[in-house]
Amino acid sequence: MSGACKRTLKFLMAILNGKWVISIDWVKTCMELMEPVDELRFEISTDVHGTAEGPRLGRQRVINKQPKLFDGLEFYLHGDYTKSYRGYLQDLVVVASGTVLQRKPVSRNQQKLLDDSSLILNVYNIENQDKAKPRSRDGININRSQVDAQVLAYASGGKVVSSAWIIDSIAACNLKPL
Repeated sequence: MSGACKRTLKFLMAILNGKWVISIDWVKTCMELMEPVDELRFEISTDVHGTAEGPRLGRQRVINKQPKLFDGLEFYLHGDYTKSYRGYLQDLVVVASGTVLQRKPVSRNQQKLLDDSSLILNVYNIENQDKAKPRSRDGININRSQVDAQVLAYASGGKVVSSAWIIDSIAACNLKPL
């Protein structure tokens, strides 16, 4: 089976919901034979970024009644996002059983008073990073949103991830290293 999928919202949602992701060849074969055929040999196994087995792992997660990918994780989308991109990320996190925080996480001292059971991920946006790459005096690329998210994570005891980490983790149906 050749071919790879783009990481569209539908593709990522299919992985999270344990749906088959198959090539158009499955439809053609079913039409030729005038009956449904086994999907397995037509399953898309790789995306255009080279991530493999996400759809199969997503189906297995649902079949085996395993917790959803972001179960127990809290996400704070730090910085500026286009409205549609923020909406897509929020939808994906919620479908994966993550929680989207609507306000900044509290400081570590205040956190002790609250339930400390979940991990807070401060997410910085890399959506338009190529369009605006500020440079420091020594020529190193900096992402102000990333730096701000790191400061917030340190203060709240959370971790920092990029928006791409969310997409990469879903595409692989496996949490990428933090």
